[in-house]
Amino acid sequence: MGRAVNPEETPLLVLVEGINDEWVLREVLKRGRELMFTPLSEAQVEFRRHSSEVCTRGAEIVRTVSRHYGRFLLVWDYEGSAQQARGVAPSRAQGIVQSQLNTLGMRDRAKAVVIAPELEIWLWSDLDAVAKALGQPRTQIDSLLNALAQKERLTPDAQPKETLKRLASLCNDRADSSLYERITKQAKLDAWLHEHWSFKSLVRALRRWFPLRA
Repeated sequence: MGRAVNPEETPLLVLVEGINDEWVLREVLKRGRELMFTPLSEAQVEFRRHSSEVCTRGAEIVRTVSRHYGRFLLVWDYEGSAQQARGVAPSRAQGIVQSQLNTLGMRDRAKAVVIAPELEIWLWSDLDAVAKALGQPRTQIDSLLNALAQKERLTPDAQPKETLKRLASLCNDRADSSLYERITKQAKLDAWLHEHWSFKSLVRALRRWFPLRA
């Protein structure tokens, strides 16, 4: 058995689907002061990647480790999820997982967050940040996005992940965790708050759990 984690030492466990999601959230947690919660260092957060199991087995995973962490975040994409396949709406999908957590007595300690359609939609909230992360002028990014929309029917709103992947390729870059981290570092996070209820839901939980100290 592994060493039990002291909740005071590791206040937060985050369940995500993959490494790109992890690096976006790592950066968000570091920038807590901008979002009105106490920033969390890498030593205060543990990430676990569970692919599609975040929405299907997330509550069960939390139950097995509930004594070892202070708080829990479960974050997953609606696009490609089992819930989408069953025709469950995003808000309902999030509510189902949150209810499972609440049943475990975790109402005040665990938060479920589904991102519709997928996490990359947050990154597209600040095109200037995308341009800087790719080392391109904004005008070039706008031109490439127009071309992708016309020639490949790819747009940030409809296909955020695939559009970012294609755009990165056109800029001789890769849509890997390094790019995701660079975009998040450059991004105006207040734009994410204004545009996406999923990000607002996540930040509200962090503000409640880790209030900003004067």
